[in-house]
Amino acid sequence: MRLRALDRLLALFSTYPRVAALLDIKQISAILVELLEKDAVMYVWIRCILIMLKIAEYMPDEFSKLIPEV
Repeated sequence: MRLRALDRLLALFSTYPRVAALLDIKQISAILVELLEKDAVMYVWIRCILIMLKIAEYMPDEFSKLIPEV
């Protein structure tokens, strides 16, 4: 379920970046960081990092505010 949710979130950022901009990026980033800290599955790490890259690509201002937290 976790992997499917990450895939869907990545698809949302890849396909509809304007819709993704409506999401709470700070909360999503906190969840992604938590997954990176607690999950040992490489697939989860890769998906989390790809989502963070999409956030940085489409919303650089929001992402730059998150850098101290990440």
